Amino acid sequence: MSFFRQFPKTVYDFQSDGIDTQVVDLFRSVKVQNLYSDDLSIYTYYNINNGERPDILSNTLYGTPEYYWTFFVVNDKLKSGLSEWPMSAGEFDAYMDQEYAGTVIQTYPQLGLAANGVSILYTNSLAGPDMFHPGDRVQGVRSGANGFVVSTDVQLSQLLLRDVTDGSGGAFFKENGTENLVYYTGTNDRSVTIAKVFSHRDAPHHYEDADGLITYTSLSINEGVSPSRVLTTVSNYEYEMQLNDERANLRIVRPEAIYNFAKTFRELINA
Repeated sequence: MSFFRQFPKTVYDFQSDGIDTQVVDLFRSVKVQNLYSDDLSIYTYYNINNGERPDILSNTLYGTPEYYWTFFVVNDKLKSGLSEWPMSAGEFDAYMDQEYAGTVIQTYPQLGLAANGVSILYTNSLAGPDMFHPGDRVQGVRSGANGFVVSTDVQLSQLLLRDVTDGSGGAFFKENGTENLVYYTGTNDRSVTIAKVFSHRDAPHHYEDADGLITYTSLSINEGVSPSRVLTTVSNYEYEMQLNDERANLRIVRPEAIYNFAKTFRELINA
């Protein structure tokens, strides 16, 4: 039984010309709570295997591919449809290559007090109207490596670059404060010191402290201004992998309850 065959039909005048067309009433919905409560005798959990599609999983669990739609009904994390279904290993790598292409330049801004003891300084920050903009060509002063700015993330202190080319002799951007990154004209009005260089997929997505609290800034705090925190880096790859793994842990209807579940759903959706 196809999922949408369970929905009632309705009529709609698409052209406002008095001619009604019969269509499936996709606006009809049923809350799962109206079917059953969180009864352990009805539901259990299943971890999807690599590349296991909804129809294959339905066939594995229920002996037929026709109950694939129940996974989307009982899991809020799948409400957006098949786009939220966990990716296979190959799909995940292809997704990362597409969504996280490019090179990331990381700076480590220093927060401190100015000489007057009042003003706050943000040394090596990407903030400000005179800093890098999308489309700017940038260059490493020592390496001669070049690239074009795609975006700036002030919170994470990251410049995302595309079309990166090495400098003379194959030199790549140098890390650990050994060279500055400047606007291609070589002027100093847009200049930061490079702390780290990452592929986009391996660049920090966020940081977590010892208590598991998440922060999206790598700001280094000078002693005497505020206590420092030891932060653990979570990369874009690790973040996306965690999301994919979470989607793979599905709530499912137990096989012995699937027939009555589907029957009740059809009755309610057509009520």
